[in-house]
Amino acid sequence: MPVPEQLELTILTEAGRTDECVVALPVQVIQPIGRIAGCVLEGSIAQPGLTVSLTDAKGKPVAKIETADDGS
Repeated sequence: MPVPEQLELTILTEAGRTDECVVALPVQVIQPIGRIAGCVLEGSIAQPGLTVSLTDAKGKPVAKIETADDGS
């Protein structure tokens, strides 16, 4: 989700005075860390040599791996 880098504020007092200012919003990109593990099976039979792809929310490929002899 996009995050604005600045925010424009208009402040209105009870006396009817207004003031405007721009506030900077520092943005820090955090690299996700984690691990996904699993096994590809058909019933109880491991499926070696299959390509497993991981995509982001927009369908863009993130990672690709081939299953091992045990389906992992």
